[in-house]
Amino acid sequence: MFSLHIFEALARFTAISSEFFTLSFLVFSINVLLTITGKVFRAGTITGKFYKTHLHHHTVRLLKITLQLIGLSCYALYKLTEYTYNHRREILSTLNTARHQVGNLFTYKSPAPATAPATAPAIQPFYHLATQLQTLTNAQIRQQFSLKARTRKTHLIAYALATV
Repeated sequence: MFSLHIFEALARFTAISSEFFTLSFLVFSINVLLTITGKVFRAGTITGKFYKTHLHHHTVRLLKITLQLIGLSCYALYKLTEYTYNHRREILSTLNTARHQVGNLFTYKSPAPATAPATAPAIQPFYHLATQLQTLTNAQIRQQFSLKARTRKTHLIAYALATV
């Protein structure tokens, strides 16, 4: 029976000590949270006072200047777009001219001979005949030389010269 009383006393002690431990842990946690909150509040007030006395004017001024620059940039972009749209044909021709000029810088131009080379005497009549045939139409060349083939003018002139 004595042991039963001891077990009851131990059970009560355990229940009371666990409640005491739980309550003391809750009080400790609340104390830690209050301490942290107080220190953060104190740091915030110090930082806020420093900001208000030293940085607020500069920050507001920087914000105003930034907003003005954004507005000015948007207006300039609008005007640039409007100008580009209104003068798109002139801009395109200028860009094409510049592109051709740059392209010509990278192409090889052989030096022109001082005088045109004289054609050989045997080729001279064929040359004059070929230049005369270039002024005629395809139908006229076919009719003049009795050619049946329908082909390009250069081929017709070659056939006509071969028949001479």
